[in-house]
This record gives sequence, structure tokens and C-alpha cells, in this order.
Amino acid sequence: MKKYWIIITSILIALLLNSCSRQEEDEAVRIWLYGYDMEQEPGLSGLQDQIERQIAYFAEENDIKIEFNIYTHKEMAEEDYLLKRNLALEHGDADIVIGDMYGMHQASKYAADYTKLSNYENIFDNFKGHEFIPIGSYMTTIILDKQVLDAYGIESDKYITLDEYYKIKQQLKAAGARFKYEAEEFDQLRDYYININNLKMINENGQFTIDKQAAIKTVREIAEDIVENYDTDIYTILEEIKYNKNNEKIIIDEALGRPFAQRGKYYPLKFLSFTWDITPPFEDYVVAIENNLERTMFRMQCMILNKNSKKENAYKIADFLLGDKFQSRLYNNTEAYSTITDTPQVRQDTGYNDDRSYKYEPGKTKIYNHSLTGKDIKELIPVVQEAYEIFKNTDTEKFFTPYEYWRTLLDFIGDEALKMVEDPNYSEEDFNRSVDEYLTSFNVLYN
Repeated sequence: MKKYWIIITSILIALLLNSCSRQEEDEAVRIWLYGYDMEQEPGLSGLQDQIERQIAYFAEENDIKIEFNIYTHKEMAEEDYLLKRNLALEHGDADIVIGDMYGMHQASKYAADYTKLSNYENIFDNFKGHEFIPIGSYMTTIILDKQVLDAYGIESDKYITLDEYYKIKQQLKAAGARFKYEAEEFDQLRDYYININNLKMINENGQFTIDKQAAIKTVREIAEDIVENYDTDIYTILEEIKYNKNNEKIIIDEALGRPFAQRGKYYPLKFLSFTWDITPPFEDYVVAIENNLERTMFRMQCMILNKNSKKENAYKIADFLLGDKFQSRLYNNTEAYSTITDTPQVRQDTGYNDDRSYKYEPGKTKIYNHSLTGKDIKELIPVVQEAYEIFKNTDTEKFFTPYEYWRTLLDFIGDEALKMVEDPNYSEEDFNRSVDEYLTSFNVLYN
């Protein structure tokens, strides 16, 4: 009998220890990420590393147990990871998920009430009220050669938005400029006409559609622009789009035989923390600030806090990512990324006055790129101040719209425009047939 009691006691102790172990494990805040490769995407890998490191520091300081679930493309495809992650959310095995906006939309139904986070009120207003929250901000620039503008008699402010840049390009074409046709030019042309016609996917009683009249108008305008203003043919267009190698995204005016615009190598939401050579490619220039956030912030890391999580520590970690300490570290320890919050402490930590003017102090302000001159600094300060105003006031509807909605629409409109260029007999009837097929397919895939 004594032997049996020893066995029973041992089993009970084992069950108790296993229960304690499981309870302790369940206390861990489970954080899911899809990791980026340092060689292929060093900037994003560095950002993710900073997020992981700062969460780990915070957890250690506050005696919080955490468990990172990180998968890379070497272990599984992103689509497979998203399926696995969504199952984890559903079953309560993921408390916080971090990733780009592409993956966030698929998990939006699990979003918690972020107003429970004390720091949520500090993020920019145009990013509030949505299912996920970007952890930081990111914008890029296009630098224009003012000599080209002067050659055609076009006036421009020093700092402009992307929409203003597109309008200037149309003015230049009307004045005789002829831009080299390639993928970047096609993308910009398509964006311009889609934007001015306010074309987007519309959800009507659970079915997606588009304004067909606005859509065919957009297609016609793109096709007419290509025919009138580009010295090329449809086969050249398709080949150049398919095999485009223009990584610098340089726009060339073939009429003058010189570059007109080039992607800038600095980030307007940051200042004096540049590690690249930011010398503008032109002696006299105009800066276009790219505020198409669905493109520029496509890979910005975002966060969803699982509404099914009952762990108070999960809310603490989410709140930390929106807090002053993390936001300041993000700004100061990453090359291209800036803050998503605006508080007195963040402004002070990142070198700004309360009115967002930059307080550059020669000899004191930290400058990573020592090739910057006083002239560079003087000219960069207004870019940064203007960028913050643009960022805080940009319409974020497309950013918070599922990636597939606007990506497939861009592709459809572009394809139809090229059909119209190729076939002069392309009719409204042809378009209606194509758009009906597109919408049927879209609703099957995304409904």
C-alpha cells in the first residue's frame, strides 16, 4: 500500500509541476514577426532588430516574460507564415503581431481597443481609429532639377507634395518635355490619373465594384497621354516595364537630354542622422515629398494587439512601443525611420522645439554624416519641417485599405490602358467586358 501511495504522490507532484510550468508559460507574452534577411533588406532587418531588442530590454526591466515567434523566408513563405500566425491569433497563441501593412489587414478582425493604451492618444490623428498601428513613420523624396523647370518656364515652390510634382510633369509635357518611357514613368503616369479621378474599390453591400465611368475615363487619359507624349511603341513599353533596371528611379527628359528627377537619398522625416551621402543630384533643385504612404510605408512595421489576449503585460508592451522612450530610440538608432507620436519629450529627444522647428546647435547637435555643410543643413531644415506637416495631414485611407485592393486596381487600369494604346478600336464595350471579369475575379478572391 505504501508503494502505491508513493506512486500516486509522485504523479500528483508531476501534474502540479506541469501545471505550474504551463501556467508560467502561459504568462509569457507571445510576439509574432516575419523576419527580414539582413543581406536582402538591411534597413528593414535593422528596424526589426531594434524593435526586438527594445522589447527585450523593456521586458527584462519590468520582469515580463516574453516569447518571440520569428520565421523567415528560409523557413516558410510569407503566405504560409500569415496562415500560421492567424491561427495563433485565433487560438490565443499570439498576443501581439508585428509586420508590414500587407499582413496586418489579414489579422484586422483580432484588433483590440487601442484607446486602452495610455500612449495611443499621442500618435498622429490621421493614424488613429484603425485596426493596426504603424510603429514608426517613413517618407521619401524626389529631387527635381530646377534648371529643367526654368528651361520650360515652369514656376515651383522649393518644397512640394507628390500631387504637385505630378501636375508639374503634365505642365512640362505640354511645354515640350518628353520623358523617357520605362516602368517608373508608367507607374507615375498611372498614379496621377487614378488620383485625379479618385478611382478606388467601392464596397456595396458586401460586393466590390468601381465607378466604371471614372475607370474608363482614367484608362483613356493614360492611353492618350502615352500616344501624345512618349516616343515609343507598345512592344517597347512592355519590354521596358518587364525588364526595368532603373533602381535609382531617374526620370529623363529626352527633349533636353538630361535627368529631370531622381529619387532622393535622404528621408524627410529625419534630420542630421543621415548615414548616406545626401548631396542633392542637382545644383539647384526642388524637393517633392512623397506622401503616397501606401507605397512609401508599405514595409513599415505595424502592430496588432490581439483583442482575445487577457494578459496585462501584452498591453504594457504595446503601450511601450508607442511611448516616448521607444519612439526616441527608434528615431536615433535607425537610419531611415522616424516617430509616429508627437509629444514634448519626443520633440526634445529628436531635436525639435515645441512648434516642430528644428533647433540646430553647431558643435552640439549630433550629425552622423560629417560631409554635411552649413549650406546643406540650412536647406534641409525646411524639408524636414514641411515633411512633418505633410505627414500629419496626409489622407491615410489607402494606407489602411488592404494592399490587394489598390494593387490589383493599379494593375487592371494599367493593363487596359496598354490595350487601348495597342488597339485603336478598343471600345467602351471592350472595357465593360474586361471590368466585369475583373470585378468577378476580385470578389471571388477577396470576399
